[in-house]
Amino acid sequence: MTTSIALMIVVLVSSEEWGYCTGGVDPGACAGSHRLIATGWLVAAAVTAATMVMFARVGLVDGRRRCEFTGNQVGRMVLVGLLATGAVLAYLGGYAVGSARPAQAPPQPPRPGRGWPAAACLAVVIGGGGPVLGLQVDPVSRSCEDYYGTSACAGITGLNLLIIFVFYTWMLVSAVRGLIVGLREGRRRYRFAQARWASMVLVGVFSPPALALYGVGYGIGRMRSALSPDLPSDAPRPLLVPATPPLSVSPAVDARTAVRTWRTAAVAHRRGERVPVPTVDGTGRMTIDRASRPLLAVAGLFSGLYAMQMLIDITRPRRVPREPLIGILGPYTASVKVTFWLVVTGWLVAIGILVCWRVRGGPPILRLAMAAALLLPLTASPVSVLYGHPVALLVCLPTTGLALLGVHRLQRLRRVPLRLFFAVFCWGALFATGFGASMNIWTLDYGAAYFGGGTDPLQPLRTMHNAYTATFASAGLFEELGKGTGILLAYLLFRRYFDGVVSGVVLGAAVGLGFNLVESVEYITAGNGASAGFQFWGRQSVGIMAAHTAFSAVLGAAFGVARRLDDPRLRRTVIGCGYLGSAGTHFANDALLRWWGHAEPRGWSAHPTLDVLLVTPMVLAALQGPFVVLYLLLLRLGLRRDAHALAHAMRVEADTGAGAVTEPEIPVLLNPDTRLWLHVTMFRRHGWAGYRAVSRLHTAQYDLAARLAHGPDDGPAEDALRGAVLARRQRLAAVVEAVT
Repeated sequence: MTTSIALMIVVLVSSEEWGYCTGGVDPGACAGSHRLIATGWLVAAAVTAATMVMFARVGLVDGRRRCEFTGNQVGRMVLVGLLATGAVLAYLGGYAVGSARPAQAPPQPPRPGRGWPAAACLAVVIGGGGPVLGLQVDPVSRSCEDYYGTSACAGITGLNLLIIFVFYTWMLVSAVRGLIVGLREGRRRYRFAQARWASMVLVGVFSPPALALYGVGYGIGRMRSALSPDLPSDAPRPLLVPATPPLSVSPAVDARTAVRTWRTAAVAHRRGERVPVPTVDGTGRMTIDRASRPLLAVAGLFSGLYAMQMLIDITRPRRVPREPLIGILGPYTASVKVTFWLVVTGWLVAIGILVCWRVRGGPPILRLAMAAALLLPLTASPVSVLYGHPVALLVCLPTTGLALLGVHRLQRLRRVPLRLFFAVFCWGALFATGFGASMNIWTLDYGAAYFGGGTDPLQPLRTMHNAYTATFASAGLFEELGKGTGILLAYLLFRRYFDGVVSGVVLGAAVGLGFNLVESVEYITAGNGASAGFQFWGRQSVGIMAAHTAFSAVLGAAFGVARRLDDPRLRRTVIGCGYLGSAGTHFANDALLRWWGHAEPRGWSAHPTLDVLLVTPMVLAALQGPFVVLYLLLLRLGLRRDAHALAHAMRVEADTGAGAVTEPEIPVLLNPDTRLWLHVTMFRRHGWAGYRAVSRLHTAQYDLAARLAHGPDDGPAEDALRGAVLARRQRLAAVVEAVT
């Protein structure tokens, strides 16, 4: 992959710069371009040679040890063959030579610290090659703009931006990774850098922040209590470590739980993984320790991306005298500047909490405090939008409420609790919107600086076009990431309710509706409400179930599909494909809508009524309709599978004779219309108490059936759920007797 990227860079530079620097141009002006091309070819040749030697050695070792061809990793070898054909040929040659030689003894246990050489190689390639290549590209970019204008040199300018982006991203990721590895190795009492001194020196030279934070983490880890070292890959691993004393359950439940535990442990042992330790109490309630970890991880991700955007903005070209170091502190609204200073303050507060916690110790609630310090500043922008335009908010609330009601009622059987449903909605309205808006503003600010310049009269239009295109890409990547993290938190923290495609679609649509509400208020009030009617029609009427709702619903469906998969790699693949699909469709939708604004025939735009009532819905249907159809089809498929699984689980439970579910109740539970009629009848005869009692009974029965259908999760045990059903059945009987 590295070889292919290097070759693509060389082709890009060669095709653009070599064509400009030939014929009739001063050779001195093209010296930098020639040096860049030569350097690129040398780097590509060196990386290609090193990759072929490495693969040849691996093939020779596999052949002598009589391993399966490619180690039975056919899919990975096909990918390598597409990206680096020479590497595959070198592996074939080495494997053939090794197979012809005498067999080699089984390998010895590997030396510890194998990650350090890999980190050193990446540090040399990215940390060392990035600045070298950047020093070559930057003069070429400037000379190209001076001779041919910015529009003719968009490729080399984009290459320069890509190098800066990759370099700063690598520095940030390597620093965070160094801190985590240092904490782990310090607590396990390993030697510093696991005695990989040469690799440590290379990492320190080419990525100093990574080694510095590794040292900090290693020191903190040594001060904390020691952990047991990693188990070898062939060592037996524990099946399950209970977080609470086991509950007294029936022999049948014990047998089912034992079989599921054995299967989970066997799969984890084959993959060399550990079985996760449950961190909920016996009743299924969430503990602070478990809730704080993913929240802090999401907060760290948002803060890291915000810092990366800020670094890119600081390194932007200065084209105006006395331009501020940080672009958004210039001619931008007060909410943007307030958000920036709040984010910086949140970083300082989080660092202070972290230092106090590591030095003096403290409860897990401090993690929640750090997450709040990092996340809450991002809500300044959406809160200012909603608070500053109460009339527009009141206009948009009825349609958003109807959409939320419809989405929640799409669950015909088991439903996500309302508190989780509205929590995800609020995440989309506050955190996802604030994060996405901040990323878009950064991109728009430095995009104009990187794409600007030149003396061409049309250059301002080209700069605006390129900056908006970069902002559309940022919107697709970061807005969908902000919404996706809300779904991810529900996926990680509330597995008992996130049980399939239906739950994923519903929660994804909820987070999208929250995002759409804030964005609708912002666009309706933009320009003193000049296009308020059009924006309300497109965002809160015909398009309320499309756009953001559809994008995040498909992403939620990907999480729902992953929930039913056993292979962790397939889970990550499905979720990644869902994210890329939603982000790519978001970008394409924004870019094509802007293109249609310029390409629409004048005859259509001359009739505003026809344009709003007919043309706009047709355009939205063409661009966003396929995603709406996709999540509706996924929802229909999920409803069918859930109905089949719950029906089977209810019949199995009814056959046990425990009394939680009886045969006459199964048709009522599986038919939403009959269940609604029963709820209305109970309300008419026994009032609100009867309606609430029967609704809670059905909810408890669905929870038990879902546990039986989908296996153990982070919720209560089967006996606890069965006891809850029986208790609510007694409560219903008491309500009926009291009224009669």
